[in-house]
Amino acid sequence: MQKLSAPEREEVFAEIAATIGELTPDYSQAGPVGTKFYEEVVAEAPALAKAFVQDLRRSLG
Repeated sequence: MQKLSAPEREEVFAEIAATIGELTPDYSQAGPVGTKFYEEVVAEAPALAKAFVQDLRRSLG
């Protein structure tokens, strides 16, 4: 990542955020606990993606 130019890094950051933000529920997990967990992860995914990319930007400059 550090070898990439700033515009290239921004492109990678956007791809990471989009990938994390597009998680869908995994209903293959049997039982209400698994289903609830994945629903919560999906609900939080966009915010987690944004925070992850901000941290990545900060650490890579």
